[in-house]
Amino acid sequence: MPLNLEVPEPLAEQLRQYCRRHALSETDLIQQLVRDCLSRDHISVTPYELWQQVYTPEGSGQPDLGRLAKEYLKAKLRGQHSG
Repeated sequence: MPLNLEVPEPLAEQLRQYCRRHALSETDLIQQLVRDCLSRDHISVTPYELWQQVYTPEGSGQPDLGRLAKEYLKAKLRGQHSG
């Protein structure tokens, strides 16, 4: 399916230079970029899935971190700045 693409001249020149340096045709490069973009589009991670990636059952090792987070941070900062 033919598809015409209008690109501003400065961008078109960058495209031509890139294709020359990498021995690609403009069509091949554009098709590759579109495929990459479309393949990333269907990969979506929910906030819960992100949480699962960083959560460890062992936790932080600090008891009651939610309630005492400020105190832990202050102690950590005092330790870094103590003489």
